[in-house]
Amino acid sequence: MEKRQLLATIYVTTAVDENDPTDPTISLREAIRLTNGDLSVSALSTAAQSMVVGTPSTSAQDYIAFAIPGGGLQTITPVSALPAITHPVTMDGYTQPGASPNAPAITRIDYATLTVRLDGSLAGPAANGLTINASNCVISGLMIVKFQGNGIEISNRIDNGIVKKAQGNSLFGNFIGTSSNPVAGQPISTVEGNGQSGVSITSSNNRVGGNTPGLRNVIAGNKAVGISISKQEGTGNLVQGNAILDNVFQGVLVLSSNNTIGEALAGGGNVISGNGAQGVMILGPDGPNPSTPDAEIQGNQILGNVIGADISYLSNDALIPKGMNPRPNGAEGILIRNSPKNSIGSVIPAGKNVIAANQADGVLIDGVASTNNRLLNNWIGFNIADNLISLSIPNNLNGVRIRSSGTLIGDSTAAGTNVISLNHEHGIMLEGAGATDNVIRGNIVGLNPDGGSDFGNTFDGIHLEDAGHNIIGGPNPGDRNTISGNNHGIVIRDLGSTSPALATGNLVQGNFIGTATDGITDLGNAVDGVILDNAPRNKIGGIATGEGNVISGNNTGVHIMGLGARDNLVQGNFIGTDLTGTVSLHNKVDGVLITSDASSNLIGGIDPGAGNTIAFNVRDGVRVESGSDNAILSNRIDSNTVLGIDLVGGNQDQYGVTANSPGSPHSGANRLQSYPILTAVAPSGNATFVQGTFNAAPNTSFTIQFFSSLEKDKSGFGQGRMLLGTSTLMTDASGNATFALNVPIAVPSGQFVTATATDPTGNTSEFSNAMPSEPVTIQFSSPTFSISEGAASATITITRNGGSGGTASIKFATSDGTATAGADYTAISGRIFFNPGETTKTVTIPITDDQLVEANETILLTLSEPTNGATPGTPATAILTIVDNDQSAVQFNAATYSVNEKAGTATITVTRNSGVGTLTVGYATSNGSAQAGTNYKSTSGQVTFDAGQTTRTFTIPILNDNLADGDKVVNLTLFNPSTGILGAPSTAVLTIKDSGVVTPGGPSTGPNPGNPSTKPNPNPDLNQPGPLIRDFHLIVGPGGVTGILLTFSEPLDPVRAQNVASYGFVVVSAGADGYLSTPDDFSVPLASAVYIPASLQVLLTPATPLRLNTFNQLVVNGNPSGTVGVTNANGDLLDGDSNGVNGGAYTVIFGAGDKFVYSDRNGDRVTLRLSRGGLMELQRGADGEARQLRLVQTVARRSILSGSVKRSRPGDGRTTLGTLSGTAGVKIRLNRSIRVATLSATRFHTPG
Repeated sequence: MEKRQLLATIYVTTAVDENDPTDPTISLREAIRLTNGDLSVSALSTAAQSMVVGTPSTSAQDYIAFAIPGGGLQTITPVSALPAITHPVTMDGYTQPGASPNAPAITRIDYATLTVRLDGSLAGPAANGLTINASNCVISGLMIVKFQGNGIEISNRIDNGIVKKAQGNSLFGNFIGTSSNPVAGQPISTVEGNGQSGVSITSSNNRVGGNTPGLRNVIAGNKAVGISISKQEGTGNLVQGNAILDNVFQGVLVLSSNNTIGEALAGGGNVISGNGAQGVMILGPDGPNPSTPDAEIQGNQILGNVIGADISYLSNDALIPKGMNPRPNGAEGILIRNSPKNSIGSVIPAGKNVIAANQADGVLIDGVASTNNRLLNNWIGFNIADNLISLSIPNNLNGVRIRSSGTLIGDSTAAGTNVISLNHEHGIMLEGAGATDNVIRGNIVGLNPDGGSDFGNTFDGIHLEDAGHNIIGGPNPGDRNTISGNNHGIVIRDLGSTSPALATGNLVQGNFIGTATDGITDLGNAVDGVILDNAPRNKIGGIATGEGNVISGNNTGVHIMGLGARDNLVQGNFIGTDLTGTVSLHNKVDGVLITSDASSNLIGGIDPGAGNTIAFNVRDGVRVESGSDNAILSNRIDSNTVLGIDLVGGNQDQYGVTANSPGSPHSGANRLQSYPILTAVAPSGNATFVQGTFNAAPNTSFTIQFFSSLEKDKSGFGQGRMLLGTSTLMTDASGNATFALNVPIAVPSGQFVTATATDPTGNTSEFSNAMPSEPVTIQFSSPTFSISEGAASATITITRNGGSGGTASIKFATSDGTATAGADYTAISGRIFFNPGETTKTVTIPITDDQLVEANETILLTLSEPTNGATPGTPATAILTIVDNDQSAVQFNAATYSVNEKAGTATITVTRNSGVGTLTVGYATSNGSAQAGTNYKSTSGQVTFDAGQTTRTFTIPILNDNLADGDKVVNLTLFNPSTGILGAPSTAVLTIKDSGVVTPGGPSTGPNPGNPSTKPNPNPDLNQPGPLIRDFHLIVGPGGVTGILLTFSEPLDPVRAQNVASYGFVVVSAGADGYLSTPDDFSVPLASAVYIPASLQVLLTPATPLRLNTFNQLVVNGNPSGTVGVTNANGDLLDGDSNGVNGGAYTVIFGAGDKFVYSDRNGDRVTLRLSRGGLMELQRGADGEARQLRLVQTVARRSILSGSVKRSRPGDGRTTLGTLSGTAGVKIRLNRSIRVATLSATRFHTPG
């Protein structure tokens, strides 16, 4: 209870309603008079005066306590109305011995023990139990029963023409209308209701109850209303934490504004159940425009209540309710009539109302003035029991019924989600012409709160009847309603009783209809996902992202029926699948069903995003049973069990395909519009060539759409997984048309293409036959043809592979090879035509016999410019050889050849006996006693004789093995002459003459491994070169390059290798101008050189890091003296320029960074850049040319290497990168003027 300053305490010491100040007791009537100032303490008997502690004051709050002797229940039975309370007072029945406030209970709704009972049975007509005409009063711990008026009335009073407000009053822990503790699941055992309301409030800012058990009032069994709040002054009142049960009319009746029933706090909600009419009723004046602005009743809140069920509390928490049994209110759980801007529930979790088991609707909002009301975060149709869902307490009619406009049911946040399930009729019903501009968003309708179990409403999830221009869902994920487990998901019905129709302009977007909230679990509605019943111009889905609904798992996905169902749009939805279009969530019959003469509806459309994905349904994707002008355009219709589109009627085969009938229109579904007949489909570059025929209404323009699918139906006809393109086709006077066109998407070979036709009024056909996409190639039957010069003509065969059902053509032409048109043959050219069914054509070329002895002559044959999707096949060029009867022979000029092994090469001569024409002949070597790679280099190739030539040569490299091992033999062979024959000899032998042994140099005088020498070998063996530098690598750390790692080809003299003098002591670094060999260059000393024998590496560490994006120069000494200069362990000098000769420095220009600009050997300006992560290690030679570019620390699929060249005279505008490595996952965007050479990835050198 609130803390208040008390001036006097008055003890009631008798239960007798007496008014005699002179007796020794104080009655309740006298106590009220004392606090009101109507009775002075001095007028009391001495004994009674002792029951007053302090001095009563009319300006401050007094305290009335109870100390009636005798124990047990004390009943005070006024014989007339008690005086109204006109001054602040606290009246505390819990002061009577034996009384105790409510405490946590398991089965009882209230566990309080009250011992003071006010019985109004003798108080007279219209008498209230207590009347409060003052402010800041507190009434607690009393039973107030059987008064013919109100149990407690709080109202303003007028005193000498001045309004005295009754506000800030509190009622705590009273029983009003009953004298027994209510028990969950049982009727009130002692109903002693007051004749009017339990509590009547006509003033502002009063409080009935609280959010702790001890503050709870039980207001039950009253003969009118449990709590009534009325009049314009009745604002800001809070009804909190009470049990308002079994009153004859409403539990709570609100006839004023800005009051709160319940509260979004733990324990703040009321139990409002078992009342004869509504649980809560908010009633405004009739009509949309009250006579005065103040007469509009609005802004009330209903928060955190249980309405229609019993409640007790969890044993471990007195503030957490658990539903037990239905205790229905006799009408609606909540009724709002002609009152705007009220809130039912809130996004605060404790603001959730549980509205269940009521005899009519859970919530009814009615009347033209009931605009802009909100329902957020309510559970409507079920309750909680031990943290489980009770299945036995649905509302008897609808969960929510709206007959007004502007209502918001749910919002786009999870906290605002209403769960509306298990109701006996519809989950949500929008009814009548007044139900417009309502928004239903973010709710769960027909499932449990987790959205994973079927708790369907008996009829429809959402039912619109003669209601227009409402929104169900929206494009954002938070807008999505999940509507599953019901009989129908969404019904939009126009009863047809008015014209124009009322159920029009409704928008259904972004919802899951038939699935769990995860969008992939089948919890389908039993009949239709969405049904448009006689309702025109509604929109299911949309073309923008997020506007499409998932309509899957139902019996039928979308059902459009009735003559009035016209001009509806079904666009962008996923029907039979999930949002990805890949998961089968089939509707049990059809994806879209059109019946009962519904006409002029659009399924899909030509706008981007308008097409629906209609897949995996058990019967048809779209089934039209009656009606006309229903356009089915641009949809993905795929993997439906029977047909993609089925127009019922006509001559149907066993699979339901309706045969085309000549001419048009016809009677039947969509006028049984004819479909195209495809005759050929072929990939054509980035497009697909399609040809076919069509017969329909004459002189009419049709829309033809082409689709591809992975497979065809069992019927041999198709569905349409992907829209390929749209074209128009005009029929002639006989209704015929042909088409041969490219659609702008390439269909891979093996997939199928289908088509539909739509007439000008919107009648769309079934899918056409499914034609496989197969490459159509036209080619010669052979790459070569031959004919004797004596024949009159040559016949050339041309074949067509694929596309035999259609037509195709290709251009054929001859041209001179070695033959001459007019002298050796007659030139021809022209187009070769293939008709349907033809796969082979022939061409005849006349041949001239010129009676000349000559080489064979050739004619070039060419195919080009194919039509109708065909491409030139292989071969598209061929050679016709005119064979001359005289043949020439080709052979070696000798059977044996010889050469000294020191000669370096051997020259072999090949001859022919005729110089007519050109001739090529192959040659090859093979091992005899000589071994390829030791004694000679294996050689093969072709010798070419030009016209007039009779002698040619080829050479064989000879190797000196420096061994006295005798002569060696190499075998020589000629083969495969291009014309003529092989003569004799066509094989020969080459003898390599042994030259003896070359004496090596003297023994090495290199250093002693046990005592490393400081002198190099003075007589290095030129055939035993010194160490090479195999690799050069940079180590990049904070601030730049912190190390240079050189990898050698063999072990080094460690003393020399670790002497920084061997590396010139310093690294030269480019200055501010970025160029070396300019005045601003500077030197960075080498701090150390560390030799790593295990890996043959030397690590050079500069004294300070070398800057990034700057070129540096390092010289490794290859001409040592003293202890300076690099040698191997034997003292052999560094082969710095890798030319096989000891001695010579290794010079490298290098840098690390993400951008370099330099001039190459020709003076051209080169720019290299590595962006989006990584570094380049660039090495250049002394001539400026880039020798090696290595990419490190790159980011896969992000890093980009780019480069360009700017020409400078006398350069050529081109440059070369020697070796490029580290490119895995890097995008390469080098200008064409940059060439990457094929160099060793491990050796890098710059000549001296």
